[in-house]
Amino acid sequence: MDVVTALSKLLVCRSLRDDFARSPEKVAKSLSDDADDIAILRAINVAELQRQAELLISKRLREVTDLVPHSMSDQSASFKQFTTAVWPNGQYRHWYDALGFLHFLIQKKSRVCLREYLKVSIVLHPGKHLCKFGYIHTSRGWRFGGVLHLPSLKVTSYMTLA
Repeated sequence: MDVVTALSKLLVCRSLRDDFARSPEKVAKSLSDDADDIAILRAINVAELQRQAELLISKRLREVTDLVPHSMSDQSASFKQFTTAVWPNGQYRHWYDALGFLHFLIQKKSRVCLREYLKVSIVLHPGKHLCKFGYIHTSRGWRFGGVLHLPSLKVTSYMTLA
């Protein structure tokens, strides 16, 4: 594996970074067979590597917060936990990050705004039918309700109960 790919893996994978901090030589050898690449990897400052990884996670947090602000309220610790397992890429990576995190919150039984869930789902899967019940953030605060999206009929409806 080339140095750029190895560095990417180190930035993305916390457990690999932890192993690298304990044994840079061993991890460098596991990532590359080339002596020059191993020397470059061994020369990486562990503290700077960790700092760069944290900056990337902070950027992801900001991007997802911009897409789903109500669902992200007070969830930065959960987001950091989520990022240990998931690192999307590609043109829609922030949208996939948002949808993945919303699913992560749902599994944890945390409150997710259905409007935000619908917005992200429609961007990523525009032709998919969706009917969901849960909480919607309204001008009066959080209310229980539902969302119905039928793209073939060009219908999107939100309803709150109470």
